[in-house]
Amino acid sequence: MITEKVRELFLKHGVIAVTMDNIAAELGMGKNTIYNYFESKDALVENFVEKAIRENEDTCKTVVGKRNDPIIELFFTMVYAQRLYLNLTHSILHELEMNYQKAYLAVKQYKEGFIFQTIKTSMERGIKQQLFQDDFDSAVMSRFFLESLLLMSDNSIFPVKPVNDTSNLPEEIFAHLISGIATPAGTDLINYYKSQYRFTTVTQILKQPFWED
Repeated sequence: MITEKVRELFLKHGVIAVTMDNIAAELGMGKNTIYNYFESKDALVENFVEKAIRENEDTCKTVVGKRNDPIIELFFTMVYAQRLYLNLTHSILHELEMNYQKAYLAVKQYKEGFIFQTIKTSMERGIKQQLFQDDFDSAVMSRFFLESLLLMSDNSIFPVKPVNDTSNLPEEIFAHLISGIATPAGTDLINYYKSQYRFTTVTQILKQPFWED
């Protein structure tokens, strides 16, 4: 109950603007009750970030290893990782960096560790399966992909789309990035997914992940 309300307030108002008094008032309880569970606002911020990271990692892991398809793994790792950065907005990350170093470090370590390594592993698996070209440095390309998804999550560059806008610009760009490293066989598979409306529009079309068909 406390963590859900804190998440709602942080996402709506930003981390710095929300005080312990605000949280207590929204929950209809005294601050001392909150302190029974969290010793400080810092602890609440850290819990907020850790929960977002854990949920994102669990979601990514539903794809990775689900079936031996590095194209699917790479695409959905990018899509799901970008969702984390849409929740932890550019402004929130800046607030964390300036005022909540432990929480910011957790996000940075997740980016540099799990997300980077998952992208790199998918690329290397795709090279072995001859779905991706073998003439690039997987570490360098993984870094490029990683920074690209962060760029796509910056609302100052790509504003939040209107509610009635059903386009999937980030997913389309991720698909183009993957196509750029694909072999002819990989390109054929990507085009197959697109022709089945099962790649860039999967979240709108399917009732279950298509790799479980």
